[in-house]
Amino acid sequence: MYIQALYTYPIKSLRGFEIPSSTLTKHGLPHDRRYILVKDNGEEAEQRYIPMFVSKFPEMCLFTTKMVGDEIEISYNPPSTPSTSIIIPLQPPDTNSLSTIDVDLHNSPVRALAMSEKYSQWFTSCFGYTVILAHLGSRYRQALGNLAPNAAERNPILRQQAEDRQKSPSQTASSWTSRLTQLVTGTPGDSTSKETVYDRFDQPIQEEDYGITFADVAPYLLTTTASLNEVTSRISSTDSEEEADMTKFRPNIVLSSSNDDELTPYEEDYWGEVSISPTDHDSPPVKLVLNHNCTRCVSLNVDYATGKTDGMNVLKLLQKDRRVDMGSKYSPVFGRYAWLVRGQEGEDQGFEVRVGDEVKVTKRNEERTVQRWPGLGGNPKEVLWPDA
Repeated sequence: MYIQALYTYPIKSLRGFEIPSSTLTKHGLPHDRRYILVKDNGEEAEQRYIPMFVSKFPEMCLFTTKMVGDEIEISYNPPSTPSTSIIIPLQPPDTNSLSTIDVDLHNSPVRALAMSEKYSQWFTSCFGYTVILAHLGSRYRQALGNLAPNAAERNPILRQQAEDRQKSPSQTASSWTSRLTQLVTGTPGDSTSKETVYDRFDQPIQEEDYGITFADVAPYLLTTTASLNEVTSRISSTDSEEEADMTKFRPNIVLSSSNDDELTPYEEDYWGEVSISPTDHDSPPVKLVLNHNCTRCVSLNVDYATGKTDGMNVLKLLQKDRRVDMGSKYSPVFGRYAWLVRGQEGEDQGFEVRVGDEVKVTKRNEERTVQRWPGLGGNPKEVLWPDA
């Protein structure tokens, strides 16, 4: 088995692009989903800033991205009008001058950097309503639920800390005052400094906890061509000549095999860990923990040519027998979330991987895992750290 493709998505829910190689870090691929688009509903709205993703804003698929040196070229390709494009930096050059906005994505908020007005104006003109382009800066979102690889050990501790803070509101208020002072007098946007990352209770996210970008719930998503081919066969059974499009599943790492018997559809449901070994470079092997399934939504039905959900109903085809995660029992599963194993030598520098690198399954689970992220799949929004 080998890496068949690598994908990165600089702006959440816009279309990404293939890359021949990349570095694996504990937070994901470099520059992957460090940007997000936010709908601004105005100061008087109950929720002013709405994170945008393709299931709610299907027209986002009309935007393509590509790397140009140390910049990103974004093109807007509507079906009935000429295309237009803009260039944005991979990394904001002067973060100290940027204002901040609070972005709450899937119940895991972060204070993000609002990019220069010229970028937001371009997106606003494309969408027809007020949109802000925001960057993660040096912060990260907190991994919630049972998604983090060490959730079994850490969740009881995090729950107890939250309970202690609720019993001591004065201490929480003092913590908020301390954080506010730092935000006002410090340099929160300085990407060169080691900035403290805060959780929703205004407490520092500890080093042993896992921070994520604007990816939904984990740093990596792994899929296989065998499972994609099975989806294509479902589409063919409807007399459609369409083929399943892997880019609609938005993976980072796609695995394939030259031996049909080595890789069967959906066997990744049971994978617990994989090892990636270089085939033509000197990087050390790296292990990824695959601890939860990726459950799917209506974004699979978006027609990338029109930006509307009037394409093949792939979601319905999968719902017939792929609703196999009891933590999200109404949504079908396709792919596995992955995390870089902590404690590997060279972790801070990252690990280089390339298309063609060998991949082996080093751990298989006897049963399917159950995902419990607060607010998703019917899981209670209030239960941030459930039993793992």
